[in-house]
Amino acid sequence: MSEMLPPRLGPYRILRLLGEGSSGRVYLAEQDEPRRRVALKVLCGSGLSAQARERFRREAELLARLEHPAIARVYAAGLIDTDLGPLPYLAMQYVQGRELLEASRARGMTLRAKIELMASLCHAVHYAHSRGIVHRDLKPANILVDEHGQPHILDFGIAHVAHERFATMTVAGQILGTIAYMSPEQLAGRDGCSDPRADVYALGIIAYQLISGRLPYPELSTATIIGALGIVRNAPPERLSKHLPQTRGDIETIVTTAMAHDLQRRYGSAGELASEFERYLQHRSIEARPPTAAYLLGLFMRRHRGISAAFGIAALALTVGSVVTTFYAISEMRARALAERHAEEFAAVNRFLNEMLVSADPAHARGRAVTVLETLDAARAQLPLDRSLSIPAKAALAATLSEVYVSLGDVSAGLDIARRTAGTSIDLLTTDNEAALRLQLAEANALQMSGQLKAADALLRRIVARPKVADEDPRLRIRAGLLYTNGLLYMGEQAQALEQLRALVDTSTRELGADDSLTLDATQGYTSLLFNSGKYDEAIAGFRALIQRETRALGNDHPTTLLTRMDYAERLRALGRLKEAENLIRPVITDRERVSGPHHYWTLLARYVLCNTLSQQGRSREVASMMADVVRGLRTSLGDSNADTLNAMYVQANIERDLGHYATAEQQYRSVIALRSHADAGTHPESLLPVNGLALTLIKAGRPAEAVSLLDAALPKADGRSEHNLIYGRLLGTHGYALLSLGQAAQARIELTRAQDIIGAALDARHPAMRGIAQHLAQAERALESPDADLRQIADARPEP
Repeated sequence: MSEMLPPRLGPYRILRLLGEGSSGRVYLAEQDEPRRRVALKVLCGSGLSAQARERFRREAELLARLEHPAIARVYAAGLIDTDLGPLPYLAMQYVQGRELLEASRARGMTLRAKIELMASLCHAVHYAHSRGIVHRDLKPANILVDEHGQPHILDFGIAHVAHERFATMTVAGQILGTIAYMSPEQLAGRDGCSDPRADVYALGIIAYQLISGRLPYPELSTATIIGALGIVRNAPPERLSKHLPQTRGDIETIVTTAMAHDLQRRYGSAGELASEFERYLQHRSIEARPPTAAYLLGLFMRRHRGISAAFGIAALALTVGSVVTTFYAISEMRARALAERHAEEFAAVNRFLNEMLVSADPAHARGRAVTVLETLDAARAQLPLDRSLSIPAKAALAATLSEVYVSLGDVSAGLDIARRTAGTSIDLLTTDNEAALRLQLAEANALQMSGQLKAADALLRRIVARPKVADEDPRLRIRAGLLYTNGLLYMGEQAQALEQLRALVDTSTRELGADDSLTLDATQGYTSLLFNSGKYDEAIAGFRALIQRETRALGNDHPTTLLTRMDYAERLRALGRLKEAENLIRPVITDRERVSGPHHYWTLLARYVLCNTLSQQGRSREVASMMADVVRGLRTSLGDSNADTLNAMYVQANIERDLGHYATAEQQYRSVIALRSHADAGTHPESLLPVNGLALTLIKAGRPAEAVSLLDAALPKADGRSEHNLIYGRLLGTHGYALLSLGQAAQARIELTRAQDIIGAALDARHPAMRGIAQHLAQAERALESPDADLRQIADARPEP
């Protein structure tokens, strides 16, 4: 062929060169009739015999019959005149899209999306196999993803047509394909390389690379044929879970089976591989692993969430937490050793779980509907009495029971289980035992939720300082870090928490992946702290991006996504963007009620955000009753020492003040201040909010001197945290308001000006706080111009900051 771009080849007008390789060139061309753009592949192979031409024609006709949405069509084939004489050509569907790996990165595909795409590709390959066509050169470069997310396999059967059937240079044992994706039988040049299972092998390699971002045999990229065959034969591929721990289990098993060196151990067809991916997506048992009772039970609970959401959470958490997690993330060798050494232990755990779950079956409960809490209570009572359970098994079960109770809103029960079991078991466990670590984390979680932050901090400091054990589950260490930084935040150690969270996000991203729920949890905490540190624009942008990531990776209803959506609405409220906040928090409440129930503490916290938002819009009377219910529910679930309970009590006091119930508001503020002073969260900047609320109430009640005295004591506690902190600015504004009410206009103007500068750095001038400060400043200016004005009466009539 000529090196120059031909203007035309047969009925095709050549637009540009798309690519070229050893088998020929591919042009973007425009066909005259019908008018369409095609990918025109002109193949090397001059001097073909009549017999070879006939074989080529028959094979091309066969390819043209492939009609599948994930396979690029062959429109026409034949011989075309070129400068080198007549050459074989194929006119194929021109697909506008990105190469598979590039599309995955650009779209930010979740693990689930990647599995769905692989299932689609496998179905397409199986479709071609069923019509007698093997690709033999499957690789990411031969797969394009269009703008709608539809994959298209290119060059299907072209290797078969271009070489095996008509090229005169083809000899027995010829190597066709790309080394990194070639099956062992292809590398060896055996006759079996036309077996459809060669494509199954390539699909396994593609799945591995798509999911992990790297090849299972990185050395193959630069290896010779002989060297590649030695690598594939003698060295197992790197485990997929080494790069992405969440693939451990079914996904890793499916991909490893597809890549099996032995043809007989590989999936028999691409259709079987597609079915395996779909079983995983549907939470059904895959064929490539033995279906143990615990494994099948976990899949059953995930498939039938609708039967009972609470029971599903509890039963699945118990099954996974107690049986699987004991050796879930450790190395294969260690897992096998532990499984063999503790076979009786796991059998005892299975028996315990089976008895607990069967007791909830109406057939065994004499037709009575057994609630999840009754089932859990029975398990809680039975656990310490069951002598068949080993100490590690009992600790693992207790940890999961504790976490389930806390997640269902019974924090005191969760703490009691963890503490009782730790008191009798923890000294009997080895220091590197993961069951002991899980039990300690469960206790720390319950301590935090109950407001006992210092006790939780002491426990977590020991855990995070613990030497790393070989092959331990990285999720446990990351979860410990999250709980630790959460405690630092509650206790007001914002700078340290921010630094720790930044490092934790990096670690979790590296070890678990960017879309893992723990990575997203850490990112959510980091984004919240950015806001608390005064970096409002960066935090708001971070929340928006994070919600999109979480929705793609976890779904709209996942607890992590719901928490971020609620936190984002609360931050918008704090910035005075009240309608935006209201529009965002209402669907969160709806979703929370559906997922967690109307009385769960997370649902109550979402309602608290709504009440706070509406009260700032002047709708306090509308939400007073709802806020009272929220406070009662949080005090019951979380207790009076929990930071969220105290925040809700503070907002309830704000609403009472807005309604003019000054005596009730004052009593509520003083109660919150007293509780905070005794709580471990008393050093958090938010502990100053009820002080500010009480000062505003005293001013409204005609007692500004008391307000000034109260604020004089509070301001030094806030000063130095951040000159751009909203809480500090609000205290200054209220202090200026109190001074104005006392007739001290000059000093009031100084305080109000400072408050305006600080708050104005974050809030729009239309924010109620900014409007209030502006009006008070105007009053101070008028008072300085007219010293005889009655400032007490004027100040009391104006809105507060």
